[in-house]
Amino acid sequence: MKKRWILCTVAVLCIAAALLGCGKKNVGTPEDNAVVEEDDKKNDNTGEGGRLFGFSGIDMSNPFYDTLKNSVQTALEAQGDRLMVRDPASDADLQNEQIRELINEGVQAVFLCPVDWEKITPALEALKEADIPVINLDTEVKETSLVSAFVGSDNENAGYVCGQDLQVQKPDGGKIVIVESPGVNSVNERITGFEEAITNSGFEVVKRIEALGDSSNVKDEMTQVLSENSEIDAVMCGSDPMAEQVMAAFFGFFYVAVMLSYVYQIRTLERGLYLAFLVFLCSWGCDTCAYCVGMLIGKHKMSPKLSPKKSVEGAVGGVAGAALLTALYCFIFRSPMHLERGEIVILAVIAAIAGLISMVGDLTASAIKRNYDIKDYGKLIPGHGGILDRFDSMIITAPIIYFLALHML
Repeated sequence: MKKRWILCTVAVLCIAAALLGCGKKNVGTPEDNAVVEEDDKKNDNTGEGGRLFGFSGIDMSNPFYDTLKNSVQTALEAQGDRLMVRDPASDADLQNEQIRELINEGVQAVFLCPVDWEKITPALEALKEADIPVINLDTEVKETSLVSAFVGSDNENAGYVCGQDLQVQKPDGGKIVIVESPGVNSVNERITGFEEAITNSGFEVVKRIEALGDSSNVKDEMTQVLSENSEIDAVMCGSDPMAEQVMAAFFGFFYVAVMLSYVYQIRTLERGLYLAFLVFLCSWGCDTCAYCVGMLIGKHKMSPKLSPKKSVEGAVGGVAGAALLTALYCFIFRSPMHLERGEIVILAVIAAIAGLISMVGDLTASAIKRNYDIKDYGKLIPGHGGILDRFDSMIITAPIIYFLALHML
């Protein structure tokens, strides 16, 4: 009778988790999105009174599992019960150990998102032997007879919808990469649905990447794929952490390597030897002039959140400074560059546009670093960060100068 009553309570909680747990907010500043680290006492919520339940997610640093935990905890606390949370951090063996801890703590039931749908079996058997109900959330376990209930979405259909959308985007087919994790059943189901949808549609799977643990290996493997194959049309990822790693690989490959390659492409243009220096002149010249003008007369903040020290006055001074420095540079080298007076004016205009774009590059880099809660990309240069910190504005400036010089000169 007691077990049946507990299961009835659990059913209500499952419905609440299903309704609330799928929401995932990820907008605004890093401060808005930060997952608050709770102290052990609050996180375990093991004070006196009420029944005690256990919760084990795959990785509690993932906002999805934190939201899921909060949904369950809110429903429990509304009934005067408590929740003890354990974070295996994508470690299947650690999850088994932590579940045995929950058994020893005397929990009434366990809410479980398994790290590995098969390796979790020993812990499930221990829970069954202890007569403790298991509510399987999101990722289904392999031995379904060992759980009392399952609450999750139709992952296979979700993958199928992704495949259908890809066919709309790429009706002629193409080359794709699949990022999967055989130990996570929800991922397996999404990939299964996706592959079913694209069958006989002209798509070729050129690479399969197996995500390990927290999926941190995906970035390096995806970077290797991009370096070996430039004709990738799509990447199918089985989960958000996998997708984040793939995006990091694309960012590193295109944002740095491809964009900076335009410095070399400028060199291939007529007068390219001299034009290539405009990338550095516009970026660093604009930055220096903006700093000086901002220090002297800057009053109006340009972007308080991303770069509090930048001012509108400094931005205007930086753009004007880049144009004037370029005009002076072209005047000095007008003979070897074979420049007419009108071409000097055109290059000054190009420099002004490039100077403005360099600020966009600088703010973009600031946004990226702020999103990851870091001050600099590296620590190679004391007080200045790493190499990328010195080239962040040039990354966007180089292609702008290349295309403007190509079509305006």
